[in-house]
Amino acid sequence: NGFYISRNEIPGKSSDLLQCVKRITPVKKGLKEAFASPGILKRVEDNSNDVVRFVYCLSKNANVTIRIYDYNNDLVKTIIEKQPRKSGTENAEYGRSNDKYKDVWDGTTAGGRPCAPGVYYFKITTDIGEHAFGKIVVAK
Repeated sequence: NGFYISRNEIPGKSSDLLQCVKRITPVKKGLKEAFASPGILKRVEDNSNDVVRFVYCLSKNANVTIRIYDYNNDLVKTIIEKQPRKSGTENAEYGRSNDKYKDVWDGTTAGGRPCAPGVYYFKITTDIGEHAFGKIVVAK
């Protein structure tokens, strides 16, 4: 498997002599299930306890990283980094891999300040190549 070109290409004629120039790494499948709940986080001035929970299902045990980005693709906050999570088949709660107490975002930056209203993106990555992307809206 890879990207092949002909060594002796003659315009209008095909050649069976091919040379592998670059082997293309296959893309791993994404997570079976991944979403943020709720998709809209309402920020209120009294510093409420509203949070977004990240729900996902791994095909096998893996170390998971969840990051939040703004519309410029600048990192806003790392929720968890390389934390071990069980596969959905080994986890008793609804066959999901997430930790419902740790895989959450409260709408703040890495420095603890509230994020401005707008659209933010989450990225879930694993050390086994599974990944997912999604969108969260922070509203006033």
